[in-house]
Amino acid sequence: MIDYEMGGVGLQDPSGGLQYQLWTIESNGTDVYVRAEHVAPVLLFSRPGITRVTLGFDLNMRVHAAFVQNGVSWLWWYDSQAGAMIFTAYPDASYPTLGTDEKRSSELANSDLLFAYMRGQNLCVRMQRDRFLIEYAYPIGRNAELVAIGMNSANRFQFECFPIG
Repeated sequence: MIDYEMGGVGLQDPSGGLQYQLWTIESNGTDVYVRAEHVAPVLLFSRPGITRVTLGFDLNMRVHAAFVQNGVSWLWWYDSQAGAMIFTAYPDASYPTLGTDEKRSSELANSDLLFAYMRGQNLCVRMQRDRFLIEYAYPIGRNAELVAIGMNSANRFQFECFPIG
């Protein structure tokens, strides 16, 4: 019900880079808020039945959230064609997670916001550059829980999964 992600100075303010400060997303089961140390909590949306929430930012510091509501995985994201934030359901997905694959200022041209989740015995990834329309599936050979995604200390993006059962 709580997740953390490094981000910029303020919402829609990437001027300090995407590693400026730690941001928190939190839900009480209905309301979803985002905040940072010097930023007051902002209500993003309200939807009853939320049991998991995760945070991501695009390059313009727009908040994106992946969450589970009443057993269904959802992505709340900025659709550039609609010019608005929209909700997209992924009913067969579990353990939805967000992460920006590259936050270093020198590498932002190669950066993308990734939406990852488990579907059966596959680790699945969708990218913002594809408007989250294309699913890339990677068989892992067992049912697993996707716990976290992010850049490691060797500048490699990793997915942390734990076996189930």
